[in-house]
Amino acid sequence: MPNDSVPSSGPTFDTVLTGGTVLDPASGTNARLDLAISDGKIAAIGPDLATAGATVVDCTGTTVLPGLVEGHTHIFQYVSKVGAPPEEAHLRRGVVAAADAGTAGASTFPAFRKLIVEGTDMRITNFLNVSVLGLIDFRFGDQGVSLEHQFPGRRVLDVLGIGAAEDTDGLHAIPGAIALLQSLPEDRWAVVTSADRDLAERWFRGTGLPLPSVMVTADDVLRGKPHPEGYLLAARRLGISPKDIIVFEDSAAGMTAAAAAGARVVALNPAQAGSGLDERDWIADFTGLSFDVGEPDRLTF
Repeated sequence: MPNDSVPSSGPTFDTVLTGGTVLDPASGTNARLDLAISDGKIAAIGPDLATAGATVVDCTGTTVLPGLVEGHTHIFQYVSKVGAPPEEAHLRRGVVAAADAGTAGASTFPAFRKLIVEGTDMRITNFLNVSVLGLIDFRFGDQGVSLEHQFPGRRVLDVLGIGAAEDTDGLHAIPGAIALLQSLPEDRWAVVTSADRDLAERWFRGTGLPLPSVMVTADDVLRGKPHPEGYLLAARRLGISPKDIIVFEDSAAGMTAAAAAGARVVALNPAQAGSGLDERDWIADFTGLSFDVGEPDRLTF
């Protein structure tokens, strides 16, 4: 004989949650009701929905509610020091959709998509970090941080096997830059960048810029911009005092780093001219700049 508490007629369901308080802000529901599930979807909400063959889950004393949405999270596990596992941090706690707030950058987003987004049943969106590596560590600058706890001595991009901006189609040299660099003696100029060496060299080749004999990258320093370490190292490798160097920068962090090293700073973006610089210390691009070999060697505008 059928159990009197489980009707044998009417619609059938796969699972029925009984005895819980159903809270649904969209419909205004806040009552003790059953919730029935069929084919992985909510099929019905109402009283006494348990049917023969259904798996009945007693939710007495709990709240049954729609999947939650997390608007700010960091779930890049094993790559970021603040990255949590999405299932443990969210899915098992009722969160079915989440927005990752910049844990991945341009270099690491393909890995984020492969390792995190494609590996979970959650719906995940991502706010891309302005740093090419994302929120990997709490140090300043776009540095390649070693994952010592997982991969001793290896950098993030080495471990992932993924580089940033592999396609250089959208990149172009600043007007006048190629002609200026080609006119400079090789031992009189250097590049200081927050990118790693492989990425920086791809950018240079992709835009037609000559490679410098001195290039200081994230591989060479412990502290990135706005710390002056990179510029001090470049000056040392050139054999020139920092005070005799002119630095062209397009970021506030880079200008702060160059100024702290003791160099003269020229902003490449007029919008940055208010960052503690004299109004005359900026240029729109390198058009018209030339290098005069004289005593002393000097740049003329």
